Amino acid sequence: MKNLFLTWIMAVVLCFYSAVCHAEYGRVPKSEFDPETIKIDEEKYLGSPVEKNYVFINEKGREFTLGDMLDKPLILVLSYYACDGVCSAVNASLMNALSGIGLKPGRDYRALTVSFDRNDGLESLAMFKKHLQIPERLGAAWELAVAKNYKDMESLTRGLGYNFFWSTRDRIFFHPNALVFLSPGGRVVRYLYTAGMSNKDVELSILDASRDQAGKSNITDLGSAFLIACYSYNFKEGKYSLNYPLFIGAGSLLSGVALLGISMVVMARQGRNQKKNKKQMANDK
Repeated sequence: MKNLFLTWIMAVVLCFYSAVCHAEYGRVPKSEFDPETIKIDEEKYLGSPVEKNYVFINEKGREFTLGDMLDKPLILVLSYYACDGVCSAVNASLMNALSGIGLKPGRDYRALTVSFDRNDGLESLAMFKKHLQIPERLGAAWELAVAKNYKDMESLTRGLGYNFFWSTRDRIFFHPNALVFLSPGGRVVRYLYTAGMSNKDVELSILDASRDQAGKSNITDLGSAFLIACYSYNFKEGKYSLNYPLFIGAGSLLSGVALLGISMVVMARQGRNQKKNKKQMANDK
């Protein structure tokens, strides 16, 4: 009986130990990824020029340069086509935002998605594009491509301060989920992170990118000019917010003008009353 009891205890212990070992070996390792390693130093790279001679290839095999896309403000999306979720989500977020604004693709802006993965080719590009399903309205102004020479890709990402690395443990690329807005002159105007991004953020980033070196926008409709004047980019929040100092200044100016107008009306009325009283007194005499 005693031996049977000891056997039972040992069996329980072994089962417990086996369960613990199984849990340890079956556990998915936690990533040691530090987000700071891929953070873009916006203060350093905003305003930087980009090389226009980088050569890309679209899904039809046509070659074009970055400069060919810069006759308009350009939204640059750095992705990799084997990505199983985040890259698709970033491109889809841009697609939805562009579908919800009044600016016209091809006339007011262009978009370019390009892979930073040296293993991507036209086949993976085509699969990614098929999955994304870009509407025809946007597709005419939106290219998906791979670099003809991977050294171009390395140079481009380095010039943008866009850091990425392959995690063997997680089997994914870690990279910023950011859109890069380039001016027609080929300068970095805005980094816009897609987390919490609104349609208005995208529209205002395009409008900012449309400005030439003199600070004037090439987009001349009054609605766009009003948006540019009323909003400013908040670096702390990573999005656009109302330009409150402008509204306060405008409110103060309008208040001053209103008070001046009221004062002039009152003074004019008092002047008329005085003339009327003098005339009345003269008639009484």
